Amino acid sequence: MLKNLLYTALLLTFFGCSNSKNECESEQVNPNGESELALLMRDLHQNTLEIKNYLFLNDSIENNLNSNLIDEFKSNYQSIKTANPTESNLRDDGIYNGYADLYINSVDKFLNDKSQKNYNSMVTNCIQCHQQFCLGAIGKINKLYYKK
Repeated sequence: MLKNLLYTALLLTFFGCSNSKNECESEQVNPNGESELALLMRDLHQNTLEIKNYLFLNDSIENNLNSNLIDEFKSNYQSIKTANPTESNLRDDGIYNGYADLYINSVDKFLNDKSQKNYNSMVTNCIQCHQQFCLGAIGKINKLYYKK
């Protein structure tokens, strides 16, 4: 009887912990909810990573980006000022829009001259904004830098 009780307690503990862990992991992926802006930021991160890999990490491909990749990136980065944020008052003081303008300008500069310098400047603008609004993403964004 005591053995059965012990086994039951261990099973409950095991399944209880695994459920908590899964819940915790899903919260860590997106602790601020699924706002339009949060989803857009994830898409921009993925777009930027693909651009980095395509331009700088693949020696066998010329420095011409796939037009579909660029079209998706353009669509995403141009939505940065209109996507609904997690916190509705994000744009109230104008600071976010200032950072968004800096980012948009750096992306335009990069798209006109796809150099490593312009690419890294674009990533720096992401980090500068995130230093003000969402510190948790900075580690992930730092991995976007291209370093020779």
